Amino acid sequence: MKRQTYQQILQKLRDVDSWLSGMGFSQKADRIRLHISNICKLEKVWRDEALKKKFINEIGHDQLFWSLIEAAEFADIYSALRDFEPNSLKEKLRYALEGPVNPNNETSTSNIGRNTMFELNLASRLVQGGVPVYLQTNPDLTCEVDGRKIYIQCKRPFSESGIPRNISDACRQLVRDLNSSNDRGARGVIAISVSRIQNPGDKLFVADKEHNLKKLIGDCIQSVGERYRKSWANMDKRIIGLLFHLITPAVMEEDKLLVAAQQVVMFSRAIGGPERTLLRKFCEILLCCKI
Repeated sequence: MKRQTYQQILQKLRDVDSWLSGMGFSQKADRIRLHISNICKLEKVWRDEALKKKFINEIGHDQLFWSLIEAAEFADIYSALRDFEPNSLKEKLRYALEGPVNPNNETSTSNIGRNTMFELNLASRLVQGGVPVYLQTNPDLTCEVDGRKIYIQCKRPFSESGIPRNISDACRQLVRDLNSSNDRGARGVIAISVSRIQNPGDKLFVADKEHNLKKLIGDCIQSVGERYRKSWANMDKRIIGLLFHLITPAVMEEDKLLVAAQQVVMFSRAIGGPERTLLRKFCEILLCCKI
């Protein structure tokens, strides 16, 4: 788990503000300036032990927690993608800056911001992992691992009941894209964000130490994936894996840290040989990236 001080996050956010303004998003970058203000408030709270304990146990601070999450994501996106060709990135950023800061205020028609942030989050992890990444519309992302293309279709269900439909839609889209490709070695991965399902905006994951926090989050993701295994039992064999991702505010009590915790769990559909090797390398890149 990467650790940063509030001052490091704030400096990156100021860089993000300048970057977005330079790309013509000055007005939309007000969202980043709100995060800067909220992170400053969090830093003040975290300096005072009594205030910190009271703060964690009270409700009504959701927006501050989620500012930390989105601040961490934007900082990583800036670090990884700032040198991308602007036109390929602008549309994604325009969408990413939409919608409410707190997911608790999202509706099924105002969640495009966090849906797009999920795509950019994965893209930034892959770029930091050292592989070529292409931002597209269909599929959402394409990367190259050992010379083979992997098409990634991202979904962020609004509720758990939507998971089977989202998996089905992603499968249909990937099959269409794989069929239209001249690259017969290309393969597909479905990426599902369970962040809203596991934390609609009003929760704080708590564990005593980092190892147990990772286990808590990993178990939450694993349990969701296991419940919906039947949803991908008979899909096209060229879709070699389903990735489930969760990012959430959390507290590590032993170190007295408020963190943006995230984790991925991959369910493999690759039977063996080159397909399994490809998926394993893809997972290593996601899990071992510098972000």
